[in-house]
Amino acid sequence: MKPLALLRLYPWELDSLPEYSTTMPTGTTIGKFWKRNTNWMTHGGGYSAPDSVNPKWVVCAYDENPNPKLVTIRIFEVAVLEGPYSGDYRPPDWSNYARWKRDRDAERAEGVR
Repeated sequence: MKPLALLRLYPWELDSLPEYSTTMPTGTTIGKFWKRNTNWMTHGGGYSAPDSVNPKWVVCAYDENPNPKLVTIRIFEVAVLEGPYSGDYRPPDWSNYARWKRDRDAERAEGVR
């Protein structure tokens, strides 16, 4: 599957994602995100630990499908950004990013008032 878009993440954001390079996450909650190393198979098809090779990360997410019995998997190419670590970074609940984003937006809106 070809990645749909470029997703720019800091290293600590990428690290906070659960990894499913060789399996699929359980459940199909819409908005569930995970990362996958597309280079997990190296050296003639044998397994090599992701940190021992040059990982090529993609981020995947469950999304709605027109057929209610199915889910769509969206794939995003990852560009790792450089920058200082944000000490106040709070990783989202990647198991339901859509809910986390809604809650975070509500928190920010309350702070503006």
